[in-house]
Amino acid sequence: MLSDLVIYIDESGDLGFSTRSTKFFSIGYAAACKSNFMVEDRNIKRVLKKTNYRIKNPRKKLPEFKFSKDTLDTKNRFLKLIKNMNVDMGVLCIDKYSINIELQNKSESIYKKIIVKTVTDAIKNHYDSQHCCSIKIIIDKSLQNPDIVKFNQYCEEKIRSYMANSHTVDCKVTINHVDSKIVKMIQVTDYLAGSIQRKFERNDSRFFDIIKVKIKHFRKIDENNRIDW
Repeated sequence: MLSDLVIYIDESGDLGFSTRSTKFFSIGYAAACKSNFMVEDRNIKRVLKKTNYRIKNPRKKLPEFKFSKDTLDTKNRFLKLIKNMNVDMGVLCIDKYSINIELQNKSESIYKKIIVKTVTDAIKNHYDSQHCCSIKIIIDKSLQNPDIVKFNQYCEEKIRSYMANSHTVDCKVTINHVDSKIVKMIQVTDYLAGSIQRKFERNDSRFFDIIKVKIKHFRKIDENNRIDW
């Protein structure tokens, strides 16, 4: 039976080049058939409920898992869940000073190219024309609606071009920008990206080490040889 290949994506870091900007930019993705994610979505809700049960102060209960805000105990609990999920995961880490200097003031253009690269890598690693009838890309919403339209047009065109050159099957591609509080798997990719970013930005690999064994695909843009998995 044909199913959708669903790819969830989130990022950590920024694409600026000021003295206050991050040195690295990281992407995490999770890819699998839709049915796999339905199971994991229920698992995330269950663990979030258990986590909030331990928190006695109603004002401190969590609306979602968020790497940049969660306590150490919560991070460890959620990372252990991620480690055992039945989905494929990949990461991309960029040393930003490996980016062409002519693009360094064009953050929107850089972001679009990074997303296209992430998606085409995921398609190459996970797409199976005998089992997939469409590709759904789901991204944590950070753009305004007018920018989303332009972003989607660019990315869908590039991805379809890649598909045309790589596969004989005409496959529908859609991109949705969502609220991570509602779409639970974005919380997983937030943790993937956050763990990678913490490893290289702060030289702190505690969280990455928990899930490293789960990550199947590692990509980097690193002309300065600063990214060592």
